[in-house]
Amino acid sequence: MGTIIEKLPLICAANEGMDPQLQLKSRASRAVLRFWQTVLVWQERVEQRHALETMEPHMFQDMGLSPAQVRAEIAKPFWRP
Repeated sequence: MGTIIEKLPLICAANEGMDPQLQLKSRASRAVLRFWQTVLVWQERVEQRHALETMEPHMFQDMGLSPAQVRAEIAKPFWRP
């Protein structure tokens, strides 16, 4: 079925050729969807970095990460990939 975020390209393609009044609403809808998609990505980063922070140090080696790499990743702000 998929989420609305996953369907965004289909929604955008379907809106081409419609009257300008509807296109304006469509652009606003796309902007709102992009905003929420960004918020969801940020939330996922926060959760992943928190999980990384709570892992045991020996698990980093299994993932091929050094302690310095882990500290650098944890220190990043949520908006930075």
